[in-house]
Amino acid sequence: MAGSGSNPRLSYDEANSSSHGSDRVPSQPAVAFTIPEVCAAIRMSRSFVYRLIADGALPAKKIGARTLILSEDLNAFLKSLPAVPTKTARVDEGPS
Repeated sequence: MAGSGSNPRLSYDEANSSSHGSDRVPSQPAVAFTIPEVCAAIRMSRSFVYRLIADGALPAKKIGARTLILSEDLNAFLKSLPAVPTKTARVDEGPS
């Protein structure tokens, strides 16, 4: 089957690329993400992402039936999360 042009094992990018090929520049960052893309990016469930949207924590846009999250809104949400506290070494101040 060499040279048939059909590869049953496509990479994620190849399998999910536009059929128009030249429409998308691979090196250009995404402007918006679908719900499944957000779930994959932050490793959370679909219901959790929809709960964030319903609670107003994560803004979303609609185009027809599709829900999109702007990349800057996702970044702002992630930056608004509290930092994980780190353990710091206490230096004894000596005898009081």
